Amino acid sequence: MNGYSEIDAIYFSIGKKTSFAKYLDAQDDCGNPRRNLVKGTYIGDPPYKKITSSLSSEHRQYHAAEHIVYNNFMNKIKKLAPDTPLNVFQNFVPKFEELNKEKSFSFFCGTSFFMGSTSLVLLSALPNLLDYKNEEPVFMILWLIFSLVISILFCKVIQKHYYLKTPQHKHINLAIEALKEVLKDEPKLC
Repeated sequence: MNGYSEIDAIYFSIGKKTSFAKYLDAQDDCGNPRRNLVKGTYIGDPPYKKITSSLSSEHRQYHAAEHIVYNNFMNKIKKLAPDTPLNVFQNFVPKFEELNKEKSFSFFCGTSFFMGSTSLVLLSALPNLLDYKNEEPVFMILWLIFSLVISILFCKVIQKHYYLKTPQHKHINLAIEALKEVLKDEPKLC
């Protein structure tokens, strides 16, 4: 399962099935502004955009909500068999109250994967780049472990300071609705 967030929209996809929940601006009968929750599903990928150096405060809250709901859901289903029917997964959609202690950091975030793998490769190659010729297996294993730990810490710092911010109820609610939508059984077309 993949997730993606924008301001006022969160997407989850399983395979090529992508579902979303969005807030759209509207007006009530008296012309007062209000926000409508719109959900839908389509075949294709979420509308991924290029990674930017930093997200707006509002976008960071949606991104954190996406991670929190994703992390909670994945922890709940990790012991289920891969061939579990989709309708069973619907029973594991998190409730708002369960998410208070959930972390927003995710190893599976595309940004983390990109930043982490890049820093891991650079750190792992650093001794060779500095012309340090130590071929001892113990050194090489310890250096790789050191590189991995530093890369993970780097990803956590980058996510915390540039890509995640504590979400509000509306952000979490949108992520829950998007998850519910992707887990719906779609009617079969004849």
